[in-house]
Amino acid sequence: MLDVLGPEGDRLAYNDDWAGGQAVESGDPALAGLSVTDAAAVRLPVSVDGALIVRVNTFNGEGAGDVAVEVWRTEPLTSR
Repeated sequence: MLDVLGPEGDRLAYNDDWAGGQAVESGDPALAGLSVTDAAAVRLPVSVDGALIVRVNTFNGEGAGDVAVEVWRTEPLTSR
């Protein structure tokens, strides 16, 4: 489970089982290694100033495992 919170604690994004729709939208080969039950926020527009909080957990809050968090800054998408 992935939560991205703004500086004031407001939720900007939430995801569990990322492949529910973002996989189709993304088409990004860098995401190909993710399991369908991994969490990701793809193309998250952030329009707030300040530090963001990234909260990662298992869906039910139980269990343990490795976690990798990657953030890429990209140029905004434009429509054609």
